[in-house]
Amino acid sequence: MSSRVRAGLLIVGAITYSSWVVDIWLRSGVDPFHGYVSELGASDRPDGTLYRTADLFTALLVGAAGVMGLASSTGPRTRLGWGGLIGFAIATAFDSRVPMTCAPSIRTDCATAVSRDPLAEALHGVFSAAATATALLSSLAFLSTARSVAQTAWMRVLLVGAVSVLGVATLWTLLAVAVEHHEWLYLGLAQRAQLLGISVWLVIVGVGPAARGPLGRTHRTQS
Repeated sequence: MSSRVRAGLLIVGAITYSSWVVDIWLRSGVDPFHGYVSELGASDRPDGTLYRTADLFTALLVGAAGVMGLASSTGPRTRLGWGGLIGFAIATAFDSRVPMTCAPSIRTDCATAVSRDPLAEALHGVFSAAATATALLSSLAFLSTARSVAQTAWMRVLLVGAVSVLGVATLWTLLAVAVEHHEWLYLGLAQRAQLLGISVWLVIVGVGPAARGPLGRTHRTQS
């Protein structure tokens, strides 16, 4: 039963973490090809509360699932995976409470607004980076014990695909941020691919173990 509850938490968490898709209908004006995803939840955006609340719900749901998973696992790699998931939840929660000041792809005076409170912008960057780093750590830990997480061949293929997308998209995002004129690198697409990889990974980590009981029981020797 606990594995099914955990699966439900992670599936719903993956859905709320995909709230950026709603912008297709809300039309915030943030360029999906070049704009940061975090711009959707910026303090000055009319729908910012919606996206920040969705991220907070994601953190609570994923954090609860992480605690449940950590309590029921025995192997060091699965423990690292669940621990990283908890770290991702904590970073995401803080990230949702310290949003971007404004959307630079929309407001031409955004740099001026940021200069009035540079600490908030810096903290947002730190928490966003921490969320990505812990997601990568957790996903790689689970990937190293894929048979314990994904019980079928197609699930393992999806897990490898999701982690690969997350890794490549993260490198892509870092490159786009490092380059001064990064329009040709499509930063917005990179970030959205990154978030998609995380969402798919959350679903697989939730659904996989639920198929055959608590994580660590069936494949304990592999973890």
